[in-house]
Amino acid sequence: DLVPQARYALERMVTFVQESDYIVAPDTTSSTKVLTVSERLSDHYTNATRVYTAAGDGIPDADNDWNGLINDGGGVPVELITFHLDETDATNGRLMEKMPDYGTSQTGDHKGEIIICEHVTEFSCKRLSAGIVEITLTLQQGSKAVTLRTTAKARWVD
Repeated sequence: DLVPQARYALERMVTFVQESDYIVAPDTTSSTKVLTVSERLSDHYTNATRVYTAAGDGIPDADNDWNGLINDGGGVPVELITFHLDETDATNGRLMEKMPDYGTSQTGDHKGEIIICEHVTEFSCKRLSAGIVEITLTLQQGSKAVTLRTTAKARWVD
């Protein structure tokens, strides 16, 4: 039961890292329990009308001015997605995801955080170079535990 949860969480984080053009955390000097990258990937709503649809509109949601370019300057702020470990329940660590809320006309606002993985005892991220991040995730339930580690390269970071 733990392996599919851990794989889903890692694959989700890797997807966003691979499409990122800006890695905020971790920095290159330390390991953290936070992964924050620019969001370039989602297409869950129609940008012009801000109506959510399953198919989207073919324009990535982070393209705030709908010109086909993401994070292209001109006063359009970078939209960030953050993953962090919530340890408020000592018996059940939860890996949380916070995404921008593209359903409003404002930039910089976020949807409520969602749980993408439970039973997390360790979550750490370390930046190995400008565009490469190592992610480690350990889940434990009772006497069963699984640890997965992977590296991800941001396609748009030099």
